[in-house]
Amino acid sequence: MSQTTSSLQGMVRVAESVMVSRPPAEVFAVLADPAAAARWQQGVDGVRMVTGGPPGPGSRMSGTREYAGLRLGFTTEITEWDPPRRLAFRSVGAPVRVDGSQALEAVPGGTRVTATLDLRVGGLGLLRLTDRVADRVAAELRRDLAALKALLEGGAATA
Repeated sequence: MSQTTSSLQGMVRVAESVMVSRPPAEVFAVLADPAAAARWQQGVDGVRMVTGGPPGPGSRMSGTREYAGLRLGFTTEITEWDPPRRLAFRSVGAPVRVDGSQALEAVPGGTRVTATLDLRVGGLGLLRLTDRVADRVAAELRRDLAALKALLEGGAATA
């Protein structure tokens, strides 16, 4: 499944799915592990928990990500935590608001992972770029999910 929408209000939604030949609990464990992020998300580096205790709603992670040749810091907060079915998050203090989720569905032969990102951009200049942003984010999401699949199925991750 691939879905991309944008609006005149500066909202971009991107959704991509991949089938992974592993059970939901194994897939969730990798998605929920900040240390594993760099193994399947291209350009991500040094993700770590910044709040104490077990992960769950309100827990925060920070790290860096390369985007368009720039190294950018980020902080995300977990907004939903339902192992092994769903993990959702939002960006904190970023110029582009991102709300994302990863839904896992047990299917014959493994798990369907559906990743959804809602991005909100502001300013007239940025509004003109929403379609380009959506296309780029969708391509990156497809690539990252393919790397997640390769990692979990024992192939070489491409991230």
